[in-house]
Amino acid sequence: MNIPFRNFITALPIWGMIGASLTSLDELHILSGITKHDSNWLHAGHVVPEEAQPGSFDFLRPSMAILRYLSPNYFAGGLVFFLFYAFLVGLPRRLKNYGWLGSAPCSMSRFFVFYIIFGSCYALTAVMSNDSSKNTYLPLICAFLLIAIAAGQIWTTRNGVYSWTRLILYLVIVAITGCSFEYMLVTSGTGFTYGICPSFACMGTPIAIMWVPFLYVNVALLSHCVMWVDVKEKA
Repeated sequence: MNIPFRNFITALPIWGMIGASLTSLDELHILSGITKHDSNWLHAGHVVPEEAQPGSFDFLRPSMAILRYLSPNYFAGGLVFFLFYAFLVGLPRRLKNYGWLGSAPCSMSRFFVFYIIFGSCYALTAVMSNDSSKNTYLPLICAFLLIAIAAGQIWTTRNGVYSWTRLILYLVIVAITGCSFEYMLVTSGTGFTYGICPSFACMGTPIAIMWVPFLYVNVALLSHCVMWVDVKEKA
């Protein structure tokens, strides 16, 4: 990975904000009853004590208001996905210009197309695995749809793959790590719980294991799809 250090550092806060924006998507799971979050995990609005004396935390209130909608935990998640991708898959090495995402230049239209595709994945899970459908075959259909969407994105960007082996490894590691992390949070009671468990969608686990791994695969593919733009390199 020979990307200029300056571009790499510039891309970090951008990917952090992309991760933080997923806070609003996770609200879909909360509204549909799929997950029940600890407010201190999803949002940081409780950082400013409500019982504080007037004026004692006024200088912090604007930033705390923003954090009610942009979770710092998801901000960190955005950084992790970018760093995982950079070191596991790799970034273009022989470019004259690097884009705002730290890789090949990417248009805003392309970014929003793939972001909307990923947002649709979240919406699918919220609709097809909510409290009323958790014990039907809809969660299983949802899993197949997420696999199909992932396959379509891989096919769309097939000419820009630096290494198929590294990409598949990245997707597998993200899926395993994501599921393991959620399992740890749920069982420890420190982050959130799945309100739909136990159910068919959970298959005897405390998380919606039927489709959660494939949702993580689509999260991982978001970084891949927007960072490889007409880049053709050989491993």
